[in-house]
Amino acid sequence: MGHAISLWIAPALPVAGTADSFPIRRIFCVGRNYAEHQKEMGGDGREQPFFFIKSAHTLVAGGGEVHYPAKTSNYHYETELVVALAKGGRRIDAKRANDHVFGYAVGLDMTRRDLQQWGKDHGRPWDFGKDFDEAAPCSALVSAAKRRPAKLPARTTGAWMASSSSMAAASLAALTSTSRPRQRPANSFAAASERARSAFGAFITRILSISSVSVLFTR
Repeated sequence: MGHAISLWIAPALPVAGTADSFPIRRIFCVGRNYAEHQKEMGGDGREQPFFFIKSAHTLVAGGGEVHYPAKTSNYHYETELVVALAKGGRRIDAKRANDHVFGYAVGLDMTRRDLQQWGKDHGRPWDFGKDFDEAAPCSALVSAAKRRPAKLPARTTGAWMASSSSMAAASLAALTSTSRPRQRPANSFAAASERARSAFGAFITRILSISSVSVLFTR
């Protein structure tokens, strides 16, 4: 049986240092996992993180030309650590989470912020603010075998439901006050949070030394 229309080319990311590519099926994004951004968006910094999805066809593999989208006058980007998941699973133990990771990249989460806010204000989905053409520029993937972070916070790794050929985008400041137990002393949390930020900063620097994403915004 044939197809009524021609099949499209499957979205994929190049794998740095090889001729291979990694097919992308779904892009999972983590929202409100950075306390300072929560406050910037009008929250109190204690909201629980949540997931939303971008279509694989929003991918701009390796970066490149990104056009200013229609229907917005408030176009934002956020820099993200991207994790490519190589195999599926659910309720994955934090100690085994890294076994599901194929590699890492640096991505941009593009947002039509005014459309997103309109959806929130009216109790509607805000897909049009996040899921549109060229909304997910991403660098080439760096193999996890070459660049493995020493430790990923259990709160980040343990929460994922992994799906083969998927990407999960997590804020570089993964440990923030959203994950602070109320009984923990503030100075203890501050020290732990700073160590986590430092570890992620060093890790993303290693990724950028191999693979980076560059975009040219045009109208």
